[in-house]
Amino acid sequence: MRTPDRRAAFPAPPPDLPASAVVLSVVRLRRSGECTVTLADGTTVQLIAEAVLSAGVHPGRMFIESELRTLLATDLQARARATALRMLARHPRTRRDLADRLLQRGFAGPAVESVVHRLAEVGLVNDAQYAERYVESRAARPRGRRLLARELRLRGVDAELADEATALADDSAAAEAAARSRLVHLQNVDRDVFFRRLGSFLQRRGFAYDTARAVIERLWHEVRIEKP
Repeated sequence: MRTPDRRAAFPAPPPDLPASAVVLSVVRLRRSGECTVTLADGTTVQLIAEAVLSAGVHPGRMFIESELRTLLATDLQARARATALRMLARHPRTRRDLADRLLQRGFAGPAVESVVHRLAEVGLVNDAQYAERYVESRAARPRGRRLLARELRLRGVDAELADEATALADDSAAAEAAARSRLVHLQNVDRDVFFRRLGSFLQRRGFAYDTARAVIERLWHEVRIEKP
């Protein structure tokens, strides 16, 4: 289980907002790209530049409380989107995984849901594509369809998509490839040890008993023929 990231991904809003207030100043912070907005009553709020520009925040503009709360909500969603894009730049993620990570960073549920939904709409989050690429990436370490599907579900892919992504996987070929990678360690063992060790190995890789048994029988026969 991942340990939740308790770090705030955004500054906490002021506990109380004035019924109305005029913007006194807007100062952009170069290093963070954020803006410190100071209201005439002394209230300050930290907003990212995207929110400031989209809301037309500038000195002299008056905001009522409801507008200020909308502005803060816009800022929160923009921060969630920026955080999500940074996460996706590092690794592809499923919708559920991305949402979980954003929630762990402290973003509110509605903002997270909106951001993830929009990213899925534009194709930046695609669970079906993620599942296909995940299956392809595991070819170097062959494993059974059952295990692949379980791993995908644990990563947030729903059962139907997981089954579709693994449907074309050839368990027999994958089991043989996996088993052959272990033969170097089983050169001089008897039949019982050969079957037990390969059987346990293939079971851990998620292959069904019948599939594993057939592969082990075939490889044992090959090993016996090759021995002088």
